[in-house]
Amino acid sequence: MTSANGDTTDQARAQELLGAMAQDRARLAPRMSFPSWLLPALGAVGAAYVAGPAILDDDARQSSLLLGVLAAALLSWWARRETGVLPGRLHRTSLALQVLWLVVLLAMLSTSLGLASLDLRWWVLAPAAVTFATTLWIGRRIETIERAGVANVR
Repeated sequence: MTSANGDTTDQARAQELLGAMAQDRARLAPRMSFPSWLLPALGAVGAAYVAGPAILDDDARQSSLLLGVLAAALLSWWARRETGVLPGRLHRTSLALQVLWLVVLLAMLSTSLGLASLDLRWWVLAPAAVTFATTLWIGRRIETIERAGVANVR
């Protein structure tokens, strides 16, 4: 059994530890920012994949997905190494945004395949540009959501 004085001491210590944790989170939140090169590089990988039907032959297209995934993984590893931050579990909104990005990527790839089959190869630049812009926009939203999540956890 603890005395009333012991409870007060424990509560004060707990408040002190929570305050220190909040300060650590406030210092960590700015480090959650993506390196300035990451989103444009990921956007370029996505845009190149979407433009693939117009610029690659059938054999090269087969390996472009694997190369794109490897490039994205390498870029993500490099960014993690540069920032020193290993992200934990993503917020539900961030996961939904990633699903949205995947839907846009697949829709733009489908559009690109259609344009290439109609021999409108230069028009493939439009879905590639949409993929690039979507990657930048969704990436910034995810960055903002995750940074706020680190800073505001109670």
